[in-house]
Amino acid sequence: MDELKRCPECGGVATVIHMYDTYDRADFVWDAGCGRYRAGDGLHTKEMKVSGLPSKEKAIEAWNRRADSGDKESV
Repeated sequence: MDELKRCPECGGVATVIHMYDTYDRADFVWDAGCGRYRAGDGLHTKEMKVSGLPSKEKAIEAWNRRADSGDKESV
């Protein structure tokens, strides 16, 4: 499995999260992004995350493409 690349804007460590509903025990989606990103934080000029991917591998792949280009990727 590929390693997550650092955030192209701040150099922060990226994380990957599995969104899981413990109440319904329903499997949701995977997200990846800069662990330091918060909307309107003044540190990032763009949204530094990818959301709603069907697997951990797809989330890592989408984030790494975005980190390479510095732009949001459509997945």
